[in-house]
Amino acid sequence: MSTTSVVRASVSWAGFADRITVAEGLSPEIEFPEPVQMCVSEIIGTLAGSEGAGAVLRDARERLVKPGGVFVPHRSATTAVVRSASPVLEGLQDNPAVRERSCPSGAVEVEPLRHVPRP
Repeated sequence: MSTTSVVRASVSWAGFADRITVAEGLSPEIEFPEPVQMCVSEIIGTLAGSEGAGAVLRDARERLVKPGGVFVPHRSATTAVVRSASPVLEGLQDNPAVRERSCPSGAVEVEPLRHVPRP
């Protein structure tokens, strides 16, 4: 069963089929009779801007979503850290001491992707 089928079945099961339209595709390929109140997307990959997320969400904001509409997610960011050359990777996420030794810098946003509401 495709993700879209699962979402449609969930919307129907929850009793919202009369209020929620599930559309599959990139925003330039989609049209609605009128702008919608909310855009829920699954386009953001391991990098904030992968899959052209910025351009697709900007198009959705300009053409498909009402002014003041909600985007889920409304923010994503790619972050980076400076990592030492030591080969210690085991426990990097779980052990703060290992993480601090292996990543001497704090995380820095290198590619923020934010929804800016349309006035």
